[in-house]
Amino acid sequence: TSKKEFKAAIADHECNVYQMSEGATAEYMDAVTTLNGHLAIKDVLSPHLYKDKMKESKVPIYHWSGWWDAGFQHAAFRQFMNLDNGQNVVRIGPWNHGGGANVSPTVATKSDYDDVKEILRFFDFHLKGMKNDMYDSPRIKYYTMGEDVWKASETWPPENKRDVPLFLSGNETAKWNSTEKGFTAYQVDTTHTVGEFDCRWNFNTSHAGVTYSDRKNQDSITVTFTSPELSEDIEVTGHPQLEIFLKNSLPDGAIFAYLEDVDENGNAWNVTDGQIRMIHRKLLDDAVNYIDCVPYHGYRSTDAEQMDTSKAELISFDLLPTSHLFRAGHKIQVRLAGSDLDNFKHLYHEDANWEIQHGGEMNSRIVLPVIDRVSN
Repeated sequence: TSKKEFKAAIADHECNVYQMSEGATAEYMDAVTTLNGHLAIKDVLSPHLYKDKMKESKVPIYHWSGWWDAGFQHAAFRQFMNLDNGQNVVRIGPWNHGGGANVSPTVATKSDYDDVKEILRFFDFHLKGMKNDMYDSPRIKYYTMGEDVWKASETWPPENKRDVPLFLSGNETAKWNSTEKGFTAYQVDTTHTVGEFDCRWNFNTSHAGVTYSDRKNQDSITVTFTSPELSEDIEVTGHPQLEIFLKNSLPDGAIFAYLEDVDENGNAWNVTDGQIRMIHRKLLDDAVNYIDCVPYHGYRSTDAEQMDTSKAELISFDLLPTSHLFRAGHKIQVRLAGSDLDNFKHLYHEDANWEIQHGGEMNSRIVLPVIDRVSN
């Protein structure tokens, strides 16, 4: 290709939408893009608009991601549910973006998984007609961190999952039973961050090591709710759901939620996390145009509503999917913050105070997808 042709090819793509910048600056799904005045964000960032055509093609799809690969593991499960033609497969490992690092807190090293060999098996089966064992086991394979074992399922979430509530309580505790009525006060600390580099939102594929290292040094600028020591192992596989009744002193803001595993030495390791902007708290009955396994927010300007600062309101959202074994003797902890300074837009431009309600009719809780270990 000549330099002239190369320059012409680049010029042809000058109107392309850069998804990273559009996704980072958009406030609503129905907002128009910054580059093009007539396309909405949902039109350039939502492949589900083409799901019917993709499914009609009947092309087998290999969905590959890691538990710490931004939010792509949830996207992989959505793709599987919406585009499944009986030949699609899913692999979710303990990987960062690019899969170079195993970031299970009990391993934390360079990944030794031969992903190229695995993908070649898929192409050999479909493109060369080789009769390998590609479909001899369930098509969803996932890695349970903490236990560090690969598992398989034909459905997502796995069929042997049950929802178990863990209630937020006073004195920064969490309990398995409904708790006394009251609230926990928190002044939002806008310096909180999970860091710019070793977190799920960093797309640098060269780094390796523990994503979200020990988080107990963040205790003074966040609020935590910690369970008693576990008397037995608990496996959480699926999408934890936070249901929090919160009174906010401002009409807008954000909540960052972290599910953590506190080990015998008091070290707090992040298991998964999720976040939501408060004006987007409205839940819709069904996802628009696609199937999902979690409650759905529209994120449209027509759905947005400011908080009523005079009372507590329910804010419910899912944390990104995970599979993690909490060992007996460990504790399950929920950490809440109002900012992630290095990775998300800062929404607090004046002091903000929360009242996190618990007990009575405003029973804040996290609902954990717990696996029946006997049948598993």
